[in-house]
Amino acid sequence: MDVIKVLLLTDEAGIGGGQRHILSLARLLNAGRFEVIVGCPTEGYLGDEVRRAGIPHVDISLPAGPSPIAFLRTLAMLRSVRPGILHTHGGTAGFYGRMAALFVQGIRTVHTYHGIHYLNFRKGFRRWLYACIDKVLLRWTSGVICVARSDFEAGTRAGVVPGDASVITNGIDVDEFRPLTRVKVRNKKVGTIGRMHVQKGQEYLLEAMRRVIDREPSATLRIVGDGELMERLRAQAAGLGIAEHTEFAGARTDTAEQLSSMHVFVLPSLWEGFPIVVLEAMAAGKPIVATGVNGVSEILEDGVDSILVPPRDVERLAEGILRLLSSDDLADRLAARALDKVRRSFDVGTMVERTEKLYERALG
Repeated sequence: MDVIKVLLLTDEAGIGGGQRHILSLARLLNAGRFEVIVGCPTEGYLGDEVRRAGIPHVDISLPAGPSPIAFLRTLAMLRSVRPGILHTHGGTAGFYGRMAALFVQGIRTVHTYHGIHYLNFRKGFRRWLYACIDKVLLRWTSGVICVARSDFEAGTRAGVVPGDASVITNGIDVDEFRPLTRVKVRNKKVGTIGRMHVQKGQEYLLEAMRRVIDREPSATLRIVGDGELMERLRAQAAGLGIAEHTEFAGARTDTAEQLSSMHVFVLPSLWEGFPIVVLEAMAAGKPIVATGVNGVSEILEDGVDSILVPPRDVERLAEGILRLLSSDDLADRLAARALDKVRRSFDVGTMVERTEKLYERALG
């Protein structure tokens, strides 16, 4: 069979679950069948990693808003690379990539929703516009992937995901975190990892930590990530009187090392796709408190392998953290069950194999 050129296109190269997903595909797709090229900005985690791995890379930056120049730049790139499959990740890349592919013969397009974020917006013009754009682009899209069943269901109800779309959940290399599962941390350190965006709910975690510290004065919080809310969150920590108990670590690429220092991992998100960082915390053997939203509830089960609480519920979030800080038996039991689940159900090889099958269907 001929080798098919696959262009994995994203508009964002900073560290995040979507970028780690793309990197897994780029590294593990069957080289005997697929020749992989990654299109993303040069500056950032993803650009650095694909070059370090020797994966062919095309430098392209795409603005969030409409731009004729960005469209022409994308069109020129596609005419130069001539992929058999264009696989777009994220709304901006999906817009420019799929629009430009209409003007290049022989390209089949696949689009992955890493969470359909605009469906979590309040109803208004922006949500309506994004939905209209996706509905139009579906006409020329050969395959759609949702990383969570909840996204598939919400997307089909909204008409932006076709009924024959594939649900391919994220996966990780569990063995990468194997050494951490032998390390038990008892230092009362609570940690979270994620970009500083309203979606991630760090403001509610800070409020919860005020209550945690009142009852566990030795507890500390480590926030790993960067983003538009950094200064606001720093000011909030100071205003709550917990600045001395809070570490802002910035964006980090050493996820395993960051997890190794945490006693309890917390994900306080308001909505999610299928968060890879939760899988990584499970693989690292960490007890988890998370909000039971979207894809999170497809991974974890409250009281069985984690503690799940409603989003924005500061009291329940604090209570869950305190339960794990005060009971090593509970923390160890939940962490062990989560580790067993991630080993059984969320292997990266399965994700890659199912994506390859979708490519073959799109080509057929």
